[in-house]
Amino acid sequence: MVSRKSGYTGKLIPYCINIFVYFFLLHFVQRCGQLVLNIDFHIPQLLSLSSLLFFLFYAINKKKKLMDCLIIFYLFYMLLNGMFLKYYGSYQNTLMYYAFTGQFCFTLFYFMGRFSAISIISALDKMRFPLLMSMFVGIYCFLYTPGWYMSMKYSQLNEFGSNYMEIMRMSSIWGHPYHLAYATLLYSIYLMYRLFSANMIDKKSYAMLLLCFIILFLCQLRVCIMFFVFAFFLFTILNPNKRKNKNICIALAAIFLVLALQFIMGKLSGDHINYIEEHMLNLFDDEHLDTRFEHTRGDIISYSFWGEGWGKYGDNARNINKWAIFDNEYQHHISELGYFGLGILLLVLMYAIVRGFRYRKVVFVEFLLICFYAIAMLGASVLIHASQYGYVFWFCVGRVVASSGSSCKMLDRNESSTHRVRIGQSNA
Repeated sequence: MVSRKSGYTGKLIPYCINIFVYFFLLHFVQRCGQLVLNIDFHIPQLLSLSSLLFFLFYAINKKKKLMDCLIIFYLFYMLLNGMFLKYYGSYQNTLMYYAFTGQFCFTLFYFMGRFSAISIISALDKMRFPLLMSMFVGIYCFLYTPGWYMSMKYSQLNEFGSNYMEIMRMSSIWGHPYHLAYATLLYSIYLMYRLFSANMIDKKSYAMLLLCFIILFLCQLRVCIMFFVFAFFLFTILNPNKRKNKNICIALAAIFLVLALQFIMGKLSGDHINYIEEHMLNLFDDEHLDTRFEHTRGDIISYSFWGEGWGKYGDNARNINKWAIFDNEYQHHISELGYFGLGILLLVLMYAIVRGFRYRKVVFVEFLLICFYAIAMLGASVLIHASQYGYVFWFCVGRVVASSGSSCKMLDRNESSTHRVRIGQSNA
C-alpha cells in the first residue's frame, strides 16, 4: 500500500487512489446528476486532478525506470508539440486545455499504476452495482423507449451527425453506447478472471457474465463483442480444470442461444434485426474498412514527422466547426503528434504487451486489458475519451511495468484470496 506521509500529502494520496478505484461509480453519479438535477459534477476533471496530484506529490520523487523516463518524455513532447505548432489562432489554447485535462492527465495514471500497490482488480470489483443499475435501466429503455430516452438519442444524432440507425444501439443513461459497452467489457474480464482462474462455481457470477454478453450484443460495439468471446475461450483454455470449464462453456453457449433467439424474435423490430446483421457483417467488409479509415482522416492530405499540433483533432474541435478524429487512436496520434508521437505510443504498447505476457501469471488481467485497448485503438480514439476509460489503459501499463515474478508484491493486501489465484495454476 502507498506509505502515508505527514500532513496533507499523506491524506491526499489515498483519496487520489480511491477516486480511480471508484471511477465507474463516479461516472454513473455524474450522469444521473446531469439527467435528474441538471448538474455536472465534472468527474472527468476530478479524475484528471487526482492523477496530476498523485504524480506531483508522490510519484515524482520515486526512483524511475527507463520506461518511466520515456513516459515523462512523451508527456513533455505533447506539451512542446502543442506550444510550438500553431493552428486555429486563439482557439488553440482552448483545445490544448481540453487535451491537457483529458489525454495528458489520463496518461499520468501510468504513474498511479506504477507506484501504488492497488491492482486493477480492486477498481473493477467496485463496478458491480453501478454497472448492474446501468444495465437494467438500459434494457428497460431499449425495450420500452421512454420519451426522455428517445429525446436524448435524437439530440446526440443532431449534435454529432451520427447515422440515424445509431439509435438502434443500447446506451442506457448515456447518449452513446461507449460508456456502457466499455464498462461492461472491463467488468467481464474481471468476472472471467475471478471465475476461471479461481476454479470456483458461482451461479450469480456466471449469470452476470451472460448478462454482460447480452448487453454488449445490444450495444453493438463490435470490438467489445469480439474481445469478450476471445477472452472467454482464452480463460477456458488456460484454466487447469479444463473439463469442468468446457462443460460450463457449452452450457453457457446453449443457454445464451436459447435466450438470445427468444429475445430477438419476441422483442426486436425488423429494423433492429436488419441493423445488427448489417453492422456485424460490415466488420469483415474490406470496402467498409477502407471507407471508414478514409473518413476518419478528414481533410488531412499527408502526415508529417512532428504532426499538426497536439489537441488540434480532439473531440472539442467540433465545437468550433473543425474536424475531429475520434474513430482511430493511431490516426489521431499521427495527425497531432506525427510519426514521432505515434512511434512513442507503439513502443510503449509493444513493451507493455511483451512484459505483460512475460509476467502473465501476476498481471494477466492488466495484460488482457492492454491487448483490448491496443485493438480498440483501431476503431476509436480511446486515449482522449473519458467515455472509453483511457486512463484504465495507462494504469494497466503502469502495473505491468511494475510487475515482477512475485505475486505478493503486486497484490493489495485487502484483496480477497480469490483475487490472489494466478492464471494457469490450480488452487489445490
